[in-house]
Amino acid sequence: MKVAVLADIHSNYIALQTAVENIADWKPDYVIVAGDLINRGPDPLNCVTLLRLLEKSERWTIFRGNHEDYVVENYDQKNDLTEFERDVHSPSLWTASKLGSELSYVRGLKTDFILPGPDGRNLHFVHGSMISNRDGIYPDTSDSELEKKIEGTSEHVNDWKPPAVFCVGHTHRPLQRYFKNSLVINVGSVGLPFDGDQRICYAQLVWEYRKNQWNSSIIRLNYDLKKAEDRFHSTGYLESAGPLSKIVLTELHTAQSLLYFWAESYQNNVLNGFLSIEESVNEFLEKYVGVN
Repeated sequence: MKVAVLADIHSNYIALQTAVENIADWKPDYVIVAGDLINRGPDPLNCVTLLRLLEKSERWTIFRGNHEDYVVENYDQKNDLTEFERDVHSPSLWTASKLGSELSYVRGLKTDFILPGPDGRNLHFVHGSMISNRDGIYPDTSDSELEKKIEGTSEHVNDWKPPAVFCVGHTHRPLQRYFKNSLVINVGSVGLPFDGDQRICYAQLVWEYRKNQWNSSIIRLNYDLKKAEDRFHSTGYLESAGPLSKIVLTELHTAQSLLYFWAESYQNNVLNGFLSIEESVNEFLEKYVGVN
């Protein structure tokens, strides 16, 4: 039994195509897409269209992440947003506008997936963790923190058992780790890695019948990064999705998380009208990244 797991595509259609081709060559029994199909990138409609086509095969299962929630929430509230809020949420509003009627598909996606394994133990796939799809598992997550992220904070029924595999995305940083009889995997990111490595990242799981256990591999793939960069221009994303799109492009170049640190330092000032969104982005990129 073979299972491919990918996540955090973030509207990077060029990277997604390469990952899909590699997965097709590997011929897994199941393919799980663990959320963040869209947002933070230039090709939301192409990514959703391709994934919906693949989903027609029973081998492919797709569920939502926090960025699907983010796009839907901002679209639903767009008429109530202040001018400054619209500036901050401009990339997600642009994404929603490009999705058109496919936004209803995104809205209807489930939040996790459970796959029964050959030994009777489940494989559980979520985007972030059992705490929420915005709460991630990092390489340096402690054992005590990890236990909560696998079990969750709500009360469980008495017969709850740890899964054979607990598989997540969200942090864009891959990891493989055993914890309390569970194989814990973060599959990294297809479209926007944050571990300093620009290559596509996804996970392959293989059931070893002789050993009666799951083995996992983190797969890294080169792809046409220049073509992916060009899509930021040719789709109108850089010009129309607001200044924050420049930070996203820099994330693609550096393979490092940047938007989070911009939000920590500048978002409140922008929302309160003390600094324009463009001024904040330019200052952030020059001061913290050395880009102007």
